[in-house]
Amino acid sequence: MKLFGLELETKKYITQAKNYASKYRVTLTSIAILLVFSTAIIRIDRLASPDMNQDRYDEQLETIQRVDFDEDAIKEIRALRDVDVDVDSRFNDRRENPFSE
Repeated sequence: MKLFGLELETKKYITQAKNYASKYRVTLTSIAILLVFSTAIIRIDRLASPDMNQDRYDEQLETIQRVDFDEDAIKEIRALRDVDVDVDSRFNDRRENPFSE
């Protein structure tokens, strides 16, 4: 069905588009792949690093349990570090090394 010659113009534009697409097929395919990958990368980046608002930060800060160190225990550990300890082994001092000849 012809309606004021629109059918002929449409066919003309379709053939021009096919010729253009076949001429620049590699370039158009590369651009399409680049757009898909860049969209995926941007989406992954947004999902991996959500925005941190102040309320959420304060809520997570409240759940952290802080450790209080006992000063007396620290002093005892420092005192024990300075003490020389002799180990009384049950092995014979004259024991020979089986790997030496």
